[in-house]
Amino acid sequence: MEILRGNSTKTGNAAESDGSAARWRFRLLGPLEVTSDDRQRKHLGGAKNEKVLAVLLLESGRVVPTDRLTTALWEEFPPRTATHQVRKAIGDLRLRIPKSVAQICTEGPGYRLQLGAAWVDLHEFRQEIELARQTDPQDSAAVTGHLRAALALWRGDALAGTGGRIIETAATALEESRLAAYEWLSTVQANPDEAATLVSELRALVDRNPLRESLRHALMLALYRSGRQAEALAEYNRARELLADELGIDPGAALAQLHTAILCADPALLAAEQQTPAEQPGPADHPAPAEPDPAGPVPPAAPAAGAAGPAAPTGPMAPPGPAAWPGRVAVPPPSTLPYDIDDFTGRQEELDWFADLLERPDPAPRLIALDGMGGSGKTSLAVHLAHRIADGFRDGRIFIDLHGFTPGCDPLRPEAVLDVLLRSLGVSGDQVPEGLAERTAAWRTACANRRLLLVLDNVLDETQILPLIPSAPDCLAIVTSRRRLVNLDGAAQLSVGQLPVGEGVALVERIVGTERCAAEPEAVVDLVGLCGGLPLALRIAAARLRHRRQWTFGHLVGRLSVRPTGLDELSAGDRDVVESLKLSFLVLRPEQQRAFRLLGLNPGSDIDVGAAAALFGTSADEAERILESLIDVHLLEQPEFGRFSFHDLVRDFARSLTPAAAAPPGDAARFTALVDHYVAAAEAAADVLFPGRVRYPAEPVPAEPYVLPELTPQLALKWFGRERRNLVALLRAAADAGLYRQAAGLPRNLGAYLTLQEHPQELLEVSEISVAAARRLGDKLMLRLCLTNASLSHWLSGQGGRGITHLEEALDLAVEIGDEHGQAACLSRLGSFHNSLGRSQEALHYLRRALPILRGLADPREEAIALNGISSALNVLCRHDEAEKAAFTALKLGRRMNNLSDEALALLNLAEARLGLGEWELAVHRFQQAAAIYAQLRNATMVALVDAWRAYALQRAGHPGPALSLTERTLAVEVVSPMRRTAIANLLGTVLLREGQGQRAEQQYALARKDARSVENVYELALALDGLAAVARWSGRSSATAASYAAEAETLFARIGTPVCCRRQSPP
Repeated sequence: MEILRGNSTKTGNAAESDGSAARWRFRLLGPLEVTSDDRQRKHLGGAKNEKVLAVLLLESGRVVPTDRLTTALWEEFPPRTATHQVRKAIGDLRLRIPKSVAQICTEGPGYRLQLGAAWVDLHEFRQEIELARQTDPQDSAAVTGHLRAALALWRGDALAGTGGRIIETAATALEESRLAAYEWLSTVQANPDEAATLVSELRALVDRNPLRESLRHALMLALYRSGRQAEALAEYNRARELLADELGIDPGAALAQLHTAILCADPALLAAEQQTPAEQPGPADHPAPAEPDPAGPVPPAAPAAGAAGPAAPTGPMAPPGPAAWPGRVAVPPPSTLPYDIDDFTGRQEELDWFADLLERPDPAPRLIALDGMGGSGKTSLAVHLAHRIADGFRDGRIFIDLHGFTPGCDPLRPEAVLDVLLRSLGVSGDQVPEGLAERTAAWRTACANRRLLLVLDNVLDETQILPLIPSAPDCLAIVTSRRRLVNLDGAAQLSVGQLPVGEGVALVERIVGTERCAAEPEAVVDLVGLCGGLPLALRIAAARLRHRRQWTFGHLVGRLSVRPTGLDELSAGDRDVVESLKLSFLVLRPEQQRAFRLLGLNPGSDIDVGAAAALFGTSADEAERILESLIDVHLLEQPEFGRFSFHDLVRDFARSLTPAAAAPPGDAARFTALVDHYVAAAEAAADVLFPGRVRYPAEPVPAEPYVLPELTPQLALKWFGRERRNLVALLRAAADAGLYRQAAGLPRNLGAYLTLQEHPQELLEVSEISVAAARRLGDKLMLRLCLTNASLSHWLSGQGGRGITHLEEALDLAVEIGDEHGQAACLSRLGSFHNSLGRSQEALHYLRRALPILRGLADPREEAIALNGISSALNVLCRHDEAEKAAFTALKLGRRMNNLSDEALALLNLAEARLGLGEWELAVHRFQQAAAIYAQLRNATMVALVDAWRAYALQRAGHPGPALSLTERTLAVEVVSPMRRTAIANLLGTVLLREGQGQRAEQQYALARKDARSVENVYELALALDGLAAVARWSGRSSATAASYAAEAETLFARIGTPVCCRRQSPP
């Protein structure tokens, strides 16, 4: 069938690959069996694994939803752990099947089997049938050879013993293909000996399928050709009696015609059937057979009954088909497709998928299901596709809206649709049967030997359309629905998502005009983003602009940006985004509606199963089931496994369902439960990352117990990384909702992570929220905690003075309430802050006051922090031996607690001390250790700082090449914190100057000076000025410039108390 583009790509089975290793063989045409070329049986791990593999093999190359695998294993009564058991089975199969043979990929809602160097008998069967189709019909020996090769692959009933409704349905379809192949074989084997061989096989099949007239037709023909005319006639009599007894009907026209031809000894019966070009599927219908591909083909799912069968022969040898329909009216072929919109734009990926699907060498698909959220353009795409292939369906192109999601209309019942379909083919009203089963049978009979294209739009669910799907192999049905129709066996499924930005912009340009779009390109992109790439929303917005010439894109973007009221802008006549979404919402079950509404309370961009369970007040399994059901109706998306999110417009709609003034009473409690869940989860993750922290009675305690996963430091980092923005949004919402204890307590854990990862702006925001919430609470201990933590956010943002103010207030509170831990923590941090501001002597005073208190309280975490602060101050003062001792003690404490951040900082201080002592190589080693830990903690800023130190140490150790290489790498890192930036720039400037790159060194020192002034870091400012003086001397500029820089640096060094030996990192 010529569909969308040129010749199909050749593919083939992997059976003919090089054979360098024993290839695996998957056999489905009989009991499921997996062997290698050497006949060694492969064990799959039990019946459960075999069923899962069987379903994946039947639909290899396509995504099989998890719930379909669940149904295959347990039918209607899966256990609560079904999803977990499916995952376990998948994991076991992945271990047992080498990746070179096949890979089971996790994709979206399920799994996809990608075959590698594997041979599958089903694929071989289909290919042999296809080769028979493509063979010259006059070459009956070649056709017979291909059919015999296909049938020889069968070892019994397909998937015998595997069991289960889904597998049995697929096995029935495969058996239909097998029978069709035998029936075709009977028409081409004219040789008496060949016909005689076929008789016994056909008789066994007839015994199993006594009412199948086409099979008995094949048996009669084989008997006659082998010289057994009387037996052939007797076979007809047996069929007539059986049909009369069982169904009360006579044999069909084809069987009766063959009976008459045998009685008349028609010579045509002894000649091999030669199908005419019109009857034999040609290259346009079925692409040429592919060359064998070592990687193996990607076959479609098992077809419905008859999908692999050959085209039917005609004449006296033709098996039964539809006779002239009683009461049929002569009508032209129906053609009811809606018009294809002129400005159809984009969807290239979907069009390519459709083209690839219909160009495969396997039998063409007979059912294609498109699903997507309301307004995603499913109908437009289906109609566009139907018009592109309409010429291939000469007997009719029918479109029916089933009103599954139409306001004011009940969904059409299958019986009513069948009545319309039968009448469209010329069946008069008085001849249309009454019952659903009778109409279904009549419809399928009417479709036989026809080429029909059927578009079933706006489908509610599978039960509405199953009776409507034609069973004839040359018919194609395209269905659209807002639900994922996961129970359509054998269907090719495609979810229609949002338009990519480029295609969305192109659609707006088609409607509004390229001139206006070119004038505001950024606003056009913003418009596409605000509409979420939803074609319905884009068409409405673009139409408003087209009819309002005075409006600019920027004006409309501003109106749409007011959330959620911006949705009101996306309405035009009978097209309304809100109404479209509301229809999807109204068909949900009550539990789904409640969950959808509650999800609108979540201020974050996405949610995982644990958080959703807390929000819904259900178990995790129940929450996951509800979330998955909302995905199936396209009200939720799953951007990655285990994460669920709204389309932007759907989020606005969900939030519009629960305005604050009219929110149900229980919503506030459910939102509190969500906040409590995140507080507990953040506490658990922070405990893993920062062991040894002191617990305080003022911290929030969740009202409900939450089962949290076991975390390692790497998993805790990953959790914080995924949830960071969600936690910030939740914190704002918690403070707005009056949950002040949670809003005050959450930033302690979130802030520790933000500090570790160097996110100063977010850290500053959450810290200020926590301080404000603590003041509203009136809890002095909580306020002391919040002020202490907030001080660090000001330091990282370059506001050291404000940080000291917070610490002084916190220290006063700690003294007032007798909080010894608080007093020591404040003193320790005051020391570190004063050191960063160039007051190292004063810093030591604070730090040494804190140290004995912390040791008396047996608080190793804070003790390590204080010791690292002491080591840093001593290094500035050039007292490197003492600095090394303090850092070494901090290192031991950090390792004892398994606190990686404390350990890394201690290693950094140790390395600086070694540098000061002139032990360059040992310093390099310590820097490498510190960098490795910071990389493990995913702290890119601290890795950059340590690498800058390491580059300097390498240069001093006489390794200029590695030093410069590391310098260039560090220069490419974007550092946000000005406090870190100034230190890095000073170090890299020194390396560059020592390697004779004075101009680049001067740029680094200038940047360091600017940042040092902005954050009041006197020590780094002195180093920057010292470096600029060295550059001036190196470049041969006026001595006055060098002297000016040097004098200013000397003044600052003297104020700090840094000896001459530690004043310069640059050469004299």
